[in-house]
Amino acid sequence: MLYHARKLRSLVSIDVEYTARRALCSVLPMAKSDVSALFHCCVHKTASQWVRLIISDPRFCRAVGLKPYFAPAMRLNFPDERKPVPEHSVVGSFFTDKDTLLEIDKPANWRAFFVTRDPRDLLISRYHSKRFSHRASDKLRLHRELMDGMSDEEGIIWMIENQFDEVATRLASFAQSGECDNRIVLAKFEELTGSNRVPAWSAMLTSLGFEVPEATLAKVLNFYRFDRMRAPASAGKHDEKYRHGQKGEWRERFTPPIRDAFEKRYGDLVAKLGYQ
Repeated sequence: MLYHARKLRSLVSIDVEYTARRALCSVLPMAKSDVSALFHCCVHKTASQWVRLIISDPRFCRAVGLKPYFAPAMRLNFPDERKPVPEHSVVGSFFTDKDTLLEIDKPANWRAFFVTRDPRDLLISRYHSKRFSHRASDKLRLHRELMDGMSDEEGIIWMIENQFDEVATRLASFAQSGECDNRIVLAKFEELTGSNRVPAWSAMLTSLGFEVPEATLAKVLNFYRFDRMRAPASAGKHDEKYRHGQKGEWRERFTPPIRDAFEKRYGDLVAKLGYQ
Protein backbone atom coordinates (compact mmCIF):
# COMPACT_ATOMS: atom_id res chain seq x y z
CA MET A 1 0.00 0.00 0.00
CA LEU A 2 2.70 2.47 0.97
CA TYR A 3 4.59 1.65 -2.22
CA HIS A 4 1.60 2.65 -4.34
CA ALA A 5 1.08 5.82 -2.28
CA ARG A 6 4.74 6.73 -2.80
CA LYS A 7 4.31 6.28 -6.57
CA LEU A 8 1.94 9.26 -6.48
CA ARG A 9 5.00 11.44 -5.80
CA SER A 10 5.50 11.53 -9.57
CA LEU A 11 2.35 13.69 -9.64
CA VAL A 12 2.95 15.65 -6.41
CA SER A 13 6.15 17.58 -5.71
CA ILE A 14 7.90 17.40 -2.37
CA ASP A 15 7.02 21.07 -1.83
CA VAL A 16 3.31 20.24 -2.18
CA GLU A 17 3.72 17.24 0.11
CA TYR A 18 5.33 19.35 2.83
CA THR A 19 2.84 22.19 2.43
CA ALA A 20 0.02 19.71 3.00
CA ARG A 21 1.71 18.07 5.98
CA ARG A 22 2.55 21.41 7.58
CA ALA A 23 -1.00 22.66 7.04
CA LEU A 24 -2.39 19.51 8.66
CA CYS A 25 -0.15 20.00 11.68
CA SER A 26 -1.42 23.59 11.95
CA VAL A 27 -4.94 22.38 12.73
CA LEU A 28 -4.04 19.38 14.90
CA PRO A 29 -3.44 19.60 18.65
CA MET A 30 0.33 19.61 19.14
CA ALA A 31 2.49 18.73 22.11
CA LYS A 32 4.22 21.60 23.88
CA SER A 33 7.97 21.68 23.31
CA ASP A 34 10.77 23.85 24.64
CA VAL A 35 12.75 22.99 21.49
CA SER A 36 12.00 25.44 18.69
CA ALA A 37 13.60 23.55 15.77
CA LEU A 38 14.92 20.06 15.08
CA PHE A 39 17.36 19.28 12.25
CA HIS A 40 17.98 15.88 10.72
CA CYS A 41 21.52 16.08 9.32
CA CYS A 42 23.02 13.29 7.26
CA VAL A 43 25.02 12.06 4.29
CA HIS A 44 23.68 9.93 1.47
CA LYS A 45 23.25 6.19 2.04
CA THR A 46 22.04 6.61 5.63
CA ALA A 47 18.32 6.03 4.92
CA SER A 48 17.87 9.79 4.60
CA GLN A 49 14.55 9.68 2.76
CA TRP A 50 13.17 7.07 5.14
CA VAL A 51 14.05 9.25 8.13
CA ARG A 52 12.58 12.27 6.35
CA LEU A 53 9.26 10.47 5.94
CA ILE A 54 9.18 9.53 9.62
CA ILE A 55 9.93 12.97 11.00
CA SER A 56 7.45 14.69 8.67
CA ASP A 57 4.65 12.27 9.54
CA PRO A 58 1.85 14.19 11.34
CA ARG A 59 1.82 11.63 14.17
CA PHE A 60 5.50 12.22 14.84
CA CYS A 61 5.17 15.99 14.48
CA ARG A 62 2.27 16.15 16.93
CA ALA A 63 4.32 14.19 19.47
CA VAL A 64 7.37 16.50 19.26
CA GLY A 65 5.35 19.70 18.85
CA LEU A 66 7.05 20.76 15.60
CA LYS A 67 5.83 21.15 12.03
CA PRO A 68 7.58 19.67 8.97
CA TYR A 69 9.59 22.19 6.98
CA PHE A 70 11.17 21.65 3.58
CA ALA A 71 14.24 23.74 2.77
CA PRO A 72 15.75 22.65 -0.55
CA ALA A 73 18.18 25.56 -0.89
CA MET A 74 19.52 24.97 2.60
CA ARG A 75 19.80 21.24 1.99
CA LEU A 76 21.89 21.97 -1.07
CA ASN A 77 24.14 24.30 0.92
CA PHE A 78 23.71 27.39 -1.24
CA PRO A 79 24.54 30.28 1.15
CA ASP A 80 23.02 32.99 -1.06
CA GLU A 81 19.65 31.25 -1.26
CA ARG A 82 19.09 30.26 2.35
CA LYS A 83 16.04 31.52 4.18
CA PRO A 84 15.62 31.66 7.97
CA VAL A 85 14.15 28.48 9.39
CA PRO A 86 10.83 29.36 11.05
CA GLU A 87 10.02 28.59 14.67
CA HIS A 88 8.49 25.22 15.54
CA SER A 89 9.99 23.37 12.57
CA VAL A 90 11.50 19.96 11.99
CA VAL A 91 13.85 19.92 8.99
CA GLY A 92 14.60 16.64 7.27
CA SER A 93 17.49 15.43 5.12
CA PHE A 94 19.90 18.33 5.57
CA PHE A 95 23.03 17.05 3.77
CA THR A 96 25.63 19.19 5.45
CA ASP A 97 28.66 19.50 7.69
CA LYS A 98 28.57 20.75 11.27
CA ASP A 99 29.95 24.22 10.50
CA THR A 100 27.15 24.90 8.02
CA LEU A 101 24.54 23.74 10.52
CA LEU A 102 25.94 26.14 13.10
CA GLU A 103 26.03 29.15 10.77
CA ILE A 104 22.54 29.03 9.22
CA ASP A 105 19.79 31.37 10.46
CA LYS A 106 17.62 29.30 12.79
CA PRO A 107 15.59 29.57 16.02
CA ALA A 108 17.67 29.98 19.15
CA ASN A 109 16.64 26.82 21.00
CA TRP A 110 17.41 24.32 18.26
CA ARG A 111 18.50 20.68 18.37
CA ALA A 112 19.93 18.36 15.71
CA PHE A 113 20.72 14.72 15.16
CA PHE A 114 23.27 13.53 12.65
CA VAL A 115 22.73 10.03 11.27
CA THR A 116 26.06 8.35 10.82
CA ARG A 117 26.95 4.90 9.51
CA ASP A 118 30.07 2.79 9.51
CA PRO A 119 32.11 4.71 6.90
CA ARG A 120 33.41 1.45 5.44
CA ASP A 121 29.85 0.32 4.71
CA LEU A 122 29.10 3.79 3.34
CA LEU A 123 32.04 3.49 0.97
CA ILE A 124 30.90 0.10 -0.34
CA SER A 125 27.31 1.27 -0.72
CA ARG A 126 28.45 4.41 -2.55
CA TYR A 127 30.68 2.36 -4.83
CA HIS A 128 27.88 -0.07 -5.69
CA SER A 129 25.44 2.77 -6.36
CA LYS A 130 27.78 4.87 -8.50
CA ARG A 131 29.05 1.95 -10.52
CA PHE A 132 25.96 -0.22 -10.92
CA SER A 133 22.57 0.64 -9.45
CA HIS A 134 21.89 4.39 -9.40
CA ARG A 135 20.03 5.96 -12.31
CA ALA A 136 22.65 7.25 -14.73
CA SER A 137 23.28 10.96 -15.16
CA ASP A 138 25.92 12.56 -17.38
CA LYS A 139 28.27 12.88 -14.40
CA LEU A 140 27.60 9.32 -13.29
CA ARG A 141 28.19 7.99 -16.80
CA LEU A 142 31.60 9.68 -16.71
CA HIS A 143 32.43 8.00 -13.40
CA ARG A 144 31.38 4.65 -14.83
CA GLU A 145 33.52 5.19 -17.90
CA LEU A 146 36.50 5.96 -15.66
CA MET A 147 35.91 2.72 -13.74
CA ASP A 148 35.29 0.67 -16.86
CA GLY A 149 37.56 -2.37 -16.90
CA MET A 150 38.54 -2.00 -13.25
CA SER A 151 38.16 -4.89 -10.83
CA ASP A 152 36.02 -4.30 -7.74
CA GLU A 153 39.18 -3.79 -5.71
CA GLU A 154 40.50 -1.20 -8.16
CA GLY A 155 37.11 0.50 -8.38
CA ILE A 156 36.75 0.81 -4.61
CA ILE A 157 40.27 2.23 -4.27
CA TRP A 158 39.41 4.70 -7.05
CA MET A 159 36.35 5.71 -5.00
CA ILE A 160 38.53 6.27 -1.93
CA GLU A 161 40.93 8.44 -3.89
CA ASN A 162 38.34 10.41 -5.90
CA GLN A 163 34.79 10.17 -4.58
CA PHE A 164 34.63 9.82 -0.80
CA ASP A 165 36.38 12.85 0.68
CA GLU A 166 33.23 14.98 0.97
CA VAL A 167 31.39 12.21 2.80
CA ALA A 168 34.32 11.60 5.14
CA THR A 169 34.66 15.33 5.87
CA ARG A 170 31.01 15.62 6.86
CA LEU A 171 31.22 12.51 9.03
CA ALA A 172 34.35 13.81 10.74
CA SER A 173 32.77 17.22 11.38
CA PHE A 174 30.03 15.62 13.50
CA ALA A 175 32.17 12.93 15.14
CA GLN A 176 31.79 12.97 18.93
CA SER A 177 29.59 16.08 18.70
CA GLY A 178 27.78 15.30 21.94
CA GLU A 179 31.01 15.64 23.89
CA CYS A 180 31.36 19.32 22.98
CA ASP A 181 27.84 20.43 21.99
CA ASN A 182 24.82 18.98 23.78
CA ARG A 183 22.50 20.39 21.12
CA ILE A 184 23.67 17.72 18.66
CA VAL A 185 23.22 13.96 18.97
CA LEU A 186 25.12 11.45 16.88
CA ALA A 187 22.71 8.65 15.90
CA LYS A 188 23.82 5.42 14.25
CA PHE A 189 22.03 4.27 11.10
CA GLU A 190 22.48 0.67 12.23
CA GLU A 191 20.52 1.33 15.43
CA LEU A 192 17.78 3.53 13.96
CA THR A 193 16.99 0.92 11.27
CA GLY A 194 17.72 -2.23 13.28
CA SER A 195 15.50 -4.67 15.15
CA ASN A 196 15.60 -2.46 18.28
CA ARG A 197 14.78 0.71 16.35
CA VAL A 198 11.91 1.81 18.63
CA PRO A 199 14.05 2.11 21.79
CA ALA A 200 16.88 3.57 19.67
CA TRP A 201 14.62 6.33 18.34
CA SER A 202 13.19 6.86 21.83
CA ALA A 203 16.64 7.24 23.40
CA MET A 204 17.76 9.64 20.67
CA LEU A 205 14.70 11.85 21.04
CA THR A 206 14.98 11.86 24.83
CA SER A 207 18.58 13.06 24.49
CA LEU A 208 17.30 15.87 22.28
CA GLY A 209 14.70 16.97 24.83
CA PHE A 210 11.58 15.23 23.51
CA GLU A 211 9.38 12.74 25.31
CA VAL A 212 7.67 10.72 22.59
CA PRO A 213 5.65 7.66 23.68
CA GLU A 214 7.20 4.45 22.39
CA ALA A 215 3.71 3.36 21.26
CA THR A 216 3.60 6.35 18.90
CA LEU A 217 7.09 5.65 17.60
CA ALA A 218 6.20 2.00 17.07
CA LYS A 219 3.16 2.92 14.97
CA VAL A 220 5.07 5.37 12.79
CA LEU A 221 8.10 3.11 12.34
CA ASN A 222 5.89 0.15 11.51
CA PHE A 223 4.02 2.21 8.92
CA TYR A 224 7.29 3.05 7.14
CA ARG A 225 8.73 -0.46 7.17
CA PHE A 226 11.09 -1.06 4.28
CA ASP A 227 9.01 -3.97 2.98
CA ARG A 228 5.99 -1.66 2.63
CA MET A 229 8.01 0.60 0.33
CA ARG A 230 8.86 -2.16 -2.12
CA ALA A 231 6.77 -3.09 -5.12
CA PRO A 232 4.53 -6.10 -4.31
CA ALA A 233 6.33 -8.25 -6.88
CA SER A 234 9.64 -7.63 -5.11
CA ALA A 235 8.45 -8.65 -1.65
CA GLY A 236 11.13 -10.75 -0.02
CA LYS A 237 13.65 -9.90 -2.73
CA HIS A 238 16.71 -7.69 -2.68
CA ASP A 239 15.71 -4.12 -3.46
CA GLU A 240 18.46 -1.58 -4.11
CA LYS A 241 16.42 1.57 -3.54
CA TYR A 242 15.15 0.66 -0.09
CA ARG A 243 17.75 -1.84 1.11
CA HIS A 244 19.10 -0.79 4.48
CA GLY A 245 22.14 -3.02 4.50
CA GLN A 246 23.62 -5.24 7.13
CA LYS A 247 26.20 -4.17 9.66
CA GLY A 248 29.70 -5.13 8.56
CA GLU A 249 29.02 -5.80 4.88
CA TRP A 250 32.32 -4.02 4.18
CA ARG A 251 34.20 -7.09 5.42
CA GLU A 252 33.25 -8.95 2.24
CA ARG A 253 35.00 -6.33 0.08
CA PHE A 254 37.84 -4.88 2.16
CA THR A 255 40.94 -6.55 0.81
CA PRO A 256 44.30 -5.56 2.37
CA PRO A 257 45.00 -2.96 -0.38
CA ILE A 258 41.53 -1.40 0.13
CA ARG A 259 42.00 -1.34 3.91
CA ASP A 260 45.43 0.25 3.57
CA ALA A 261 44.15 2.92 1.14
CA PHE A 262 41.20 3.72 3.40
CA GLU A 263 43.24 3.98 6.60
CA LYS A 264 45.97 6.01 4.91
CA ARG A 265 43.46 8.59 3.68
CA TYR A 266 40.99 8.71 6.59
CA GLY A 267 43.04 7.72 9.63
CA ASP A 268 40.98 6.95 12.74
CA LEU A 269 37.62 8.13 11.32
CA VAL A 270 36.03 4.73 12.04
CA ALA A 271 36.94 4.88 15.73
CA LYS A 272 35.92 8.54 16.06
CA LEU A 273 32.40 7.60 14.93
CA GLY A 274 32.20 4.80 17.50
CA TYR A 275 32.79 1.79 15.24
CA GLN A 276 35.36 -0.97 15.56
